[in-house]
Amino acid sequence: RVERCLATVERLAKYHGNLYNWYDTETTDTLKPEFVSTVDSGNFVCCLVALGEGLADYAGEHRPLTALQGRIRAIVDATDLAPFYDRRKNLFSIGWNVPEETLVDSHYDFLMSEARLTSYFAVARKTVSRRHWGAMGRAMSRTGSYAGPVSWTGTMFEYFMPHLLLPVYE
Repeated sequence: RVERCLATVERLAKYHGNLYNWYDTETTDTLKPEFVSTVDSGNFVCCLVALGEGLADYAGEHRPLTALQGRIRAIVDATDLAPFYDRRKNLFSIGWNVPEETLVDSHYDFLMSEARLTSYFAVARKTVSRRHWGAMGRAMSRTGSYAGPVSWTGTMFEYFMPHLLLPVYE
């Protein structure tokens, strides 16, 4: 299954190695309007990294897994998040609007969002500077005795999604 999924991903049209948001499931052509999402790209490469690490646990027992790991690394290495980064603001844009050939003028500016995973990956890979991490907002909210960080859209998905792959601290 992993091999077949990777074969499909390898055939898909991409923007700087990033998958477009929508494809026709029968032809694999991109659907219009073409758009490339920053966080979807970040989430995808981080999940691929996790998959590659998981396969590493079994590579000794199953030789073909080593080849799959190499293909995963190639996809991750080809995925360039830099085109989505606004160096003036030290923040990632929401994504790339293909028909207009422009970055979306809105940015992920809260640390407590699904963009945290993309940001973590981009800083770790030195795609963006560490200043980016500090540029993300850390707004807090208080209700009674509880105080906590605010997520980007206020949804639990935004808040907890990065916890699937990043360490969670008290």
